Amino acid sequence: MAKEFTQNVIGIEINEEYIMLSQINEKDESYILTQSKQINMPPRAIIDGLIADPETIADQISTTIEDGDFDATNIVIALNSNDFLKKTTISNHIPLAETQLKIENLCQPSPLLQNKEFQVSFQKFSPKKKQNEEKNESENDEKKETKDKDIILYAALHNELIDNLEDLAKSLDMNLVSIDLIPLGTLRALQWQTNTKKETNLLIAFDYNFIDINFTYKNNILLARTLRNNIETLEEEELRLDAYITTIKQLFLEFSNKYPEFPLPTKATYHSRNIKPDILLNQIAKDLNITFTEHNIKQTVTLKNQELTEEKINKINNLFLPSIGLALKYYEPVNKTLSLTKVKKQLAPIFKKETLIKSGLIFSLIIGAILATNVYITTQINSIETKLSLTKNQINIIQSGNKRGQKTQLGSLRKTIEFYEEIRSQKDSKYLFFYNLISILPNDITFTSLTFNENKQVSLKGSALFQDSIYTFFSELEKRYSKVTLSKITTKKEQKRTINTFTIEFDWKRK
Repeated sequence: MAKEFTQNVIGIEINEEYIMLSQINEKDESYILTQSKQINMPPRAIIDGLIADPETIADQISTTIEDGDFDATNIVIALNSNDFLKKTTISNHIPLAETQLKIENLCQPSPLLQNKEFQVSFQKFSPKKKQNEEKNESENDEKKETKDKDIILYAALHNELIDNLEDLAKSLDMNLVSIDLIPLGTLRALQWQTNTKKETNLLIAFDYNFIDINFTYKNNILLARTLRNNIETLEEEELRLDAYITTIKQLFLEFSNKYPEFPLPTKATYHSRNIKPDILLNQIAKDLNITFTEHNIKQTVTLKNQELTEEKINKINNLFLPSIGLALKYYEPVNKTLSLTKVKKQLAPIFKKETLIKSGLIFSLIIGAILATNVYITTQINSIETKLSLTKNQINIIQSGNKRGQKTQLGSLRKTIEFYEEIRSQKDSKYLFFYNLISILPNDITFTSLTFNENKQVSLKGSALFQDSIYTFFSELEKRYSKVTLSKITTKKEQKRTINTFTIEFDWKRK
């Protein structure tokens, strides 16, 4: 049965003791927590990091959704365990395929993934480096900045766990938007709708079995590290507490060495699930001169129930912020953060039936015209090829026959060949040029101009939502044409969206 279209979503966090459900509704770019629920997990429901009986867990979730005020049909799921990898690395600009291979090679040695098939995902951030040290704020900084490296945040999860969660989603009979990671969900919630000021920040999430630490700049992750251990007894174990404090100090030193162009963070935001690690935070604040602020859930979402006490709000913040972050993945642009599985969003029914039928007829006519034109051009090219072959055969016959009159006949036939070659060049190359250009064009790139001169030098100007698309397009052109150059990419804001403009020039000569 077809699922009803809804604009809301449920984030589902599963751990060994509980299932956390958080439903988010979007209205006028405001994100509202309409319902949240905690479900007890049956004993030994998770064995060796996998859900032992997905159907039983699905029945529990379905019953809670039906009995409660949940009405969403979209879900984002994550299993809260330590079987994930989340790190950062620095790389020169390379094509996406090479980046994918590099990330897989970095993940392979991890004990969490050894001898297992796994999925990786990554996102790139290209920091801007000023070419001179003058700090005249009245000048246009964008014209003085170049990008010479990529900072890559990547994550990995083994396929067995992904398949396990997909089996659970199938049993729920709901639209699985994505499988995510708990640290990514919490990070998304901490950064949601925050100002992207030009300053570095520290974001720390204290979960049940790990501490996730992120150094950020304009909501981009520069350095990430996960410390894995049960933190409930952290402050009771003096040696382990000292080790964690030392590790965090070393992270600050590593950040300074890797990114001398960025100042050390002086502000930090943290979220804690069960305990507030006062001793650790106070010691770090004192030693590193940094101010810690606990995250407030109202900075992320609006609460439907406005009459909740502060104690109740704090409890919701502690328990449900990760699952809220999972749900918010539904509303963010594709590729904004990591996606270990393909994001599957429901599409709204925006056309009336009558309009759809009329549009379909018009679209069919346009496609028919394009196909007819394609057939005609192909036929003409084949016809010219046939005439060229016949003419060349005539030359061979004349050359093998009587010498008398050969010169005149050959001269005439050579002119015919030149004529056909010119026609073939014009019809074949122009048609194939545009066909090949469109076939390698990423979906988010649009052209603003396309020009070429008598020397077959082509200049393309366009814009893209994602810089990776520009580099992908550039790499594909390099494989096909000569002297391909990519001019400086300029980033600007248009109607609250980031647009990347670029210019590519190349010679219209196939390699």
